[in-house]
Amino acid sequence: MITVKTTGIEEVKKALSAFSLEIQDRVIPKAMDNAGTIVSEFVKDETPVSEKIHYQYYGGKKVAITPGNLKRSIARIPKIRGSKTNQIRLVGPRAGKKYKNDGWYGHMVEQGTVHSTASHFQEKGALQAEKVMGSVMNEAVEKAIRKLNR
Repeated sequence: MITVKTTGIEEVKKALSAFSLEIQDRVIPKAMDNAGTIVSEFVKDETPVSEKIHYQYYGGKKVAITPGNLKRSIARIPKIRGSKTNQIRLVGPRAGKKYKNDGWYGHMVEQGTVHSTASHFQEKGALQAEKVMGSVMNEAVEKAIRKLNR
């Protein structure tokens, strides 16, 4: 069952003005991290898995890319982007030799190449997660407001 609670603009302004910077600095980033983790799970569900092993060359050595490597590389990127009032979390394939599952080719699977069609797995996953993210963020903010009103 879904319930919708409508709040007047004055109540929202009052609740938001009650937030101290300290609470904003702790509540919003944590809620965004949780939402980013949820988005990464949705993107993983949409990520295609190859049926065969592919090969690439690193430093002159032939290295195998096993099926499911791209899916395992999908995660919330730990860096926080944006300003304090407009924070951004990134979700996508982790790329680079330092990662066990190097998803450097994720953009080619997402957008396609001359030899393969685009799958748009990141876009599909983000659209599915969009419905859930709002409720996760709202729940975290409401919890902080309830703590403030005690």
